[in-house]
Amino acid sequence: PAEGGDPWREIRSAHFVVQTNLSSEIGREATLRLEKHRRAVALAWGAHFDPPGQITAVIVRSKRELEEFAPAPLVSGYFVKSGFSGSNPAIVLSAQSFVVDASPMTNHETHELAHYLSAYSIPHQPRWVAEGLATYLETIELKNADTQIVMGRASRDRLAEVRRRGHLSVDDLWSWNGHEHDNAKNSLLYSSSWLWTHYLLNQQSERFETFQRLLQTESKPRKAWDQAFAGISHQELEAGLSKYVGPSSKWPIWTLPVPAVATQLTETPLSDADVH
Repeated sequence: PAEGGDPWREIRSAHFVVQTNLSSEIGREATLRLEKHRRAVALAWGAHFDPPGQITAVIVRSKRELEEFAPAPLVSGYFVKSGFSGSNPAIVLSAQSFVVDASPMTNHETHELAHYLSAYSIPHQPRWVAEGLATYLETIELKNADTQIVMGRASRDRLAEVRRRGHLSVDDLWSWNGHEHDNAKNSLLYSSSWLWTHYLLNQQSERFETFQRLLQTESKPRKAWDQAFAGISHQELEAGLSKYVGPSSKWPIWTLPVPAVATQLTETPLSDADVH
């Protein structure tokens, strides 16, 4: 700021430390929005799932500013397990992908919150599970003055892609290491991870729950998969998935009440050193 940049501020709530160059009013709205949406996304793991601690959220004004920090071009937000100033995890967003005056949650916001919460619940998840859960949960909608959520809607864009291009096999997904530079292939990896997760959650729920439970302690995810899905072949899973994604398929949707969240906030200005 001393060199002509926007002033930065830090806004703290029960679960977030928001560092932003947005105005005080919009920054506070964004912080409360994050609290509401964190509570909504956490319902995927049950009404009593409420991880302790705070997560850092860095929100810059524009995508152009975000490009200085984004790990790859065209990224609208990302999650890191260890933050910028200590061990806290962090999500990074631009205000252009985080519209605080709109009622629906944005995909980028819920996607990154889902990464944070799923990493807490499932510490040993492979890349396709992490992205599959995040893309499944990014379609969550808040309804009725933020008192209910709708979960499980099909992602229109991802569904259109897998129907147009076909989906990758689960073996293809296991080879995803997170360093794919082909944008078309990368897009299909995300869409296929979403489709497999949607299918397994709804059609193989007991096995998938066992798989997630094993990933809490099993550091070798493929071993956890083989144990959870013993007795069913990949060919049987593929056949079920092909039927699931067909034109006559129905996508299970869940409506859940959202508990109220704490609204107390504290705000402090950030020094030039803190901004750096």
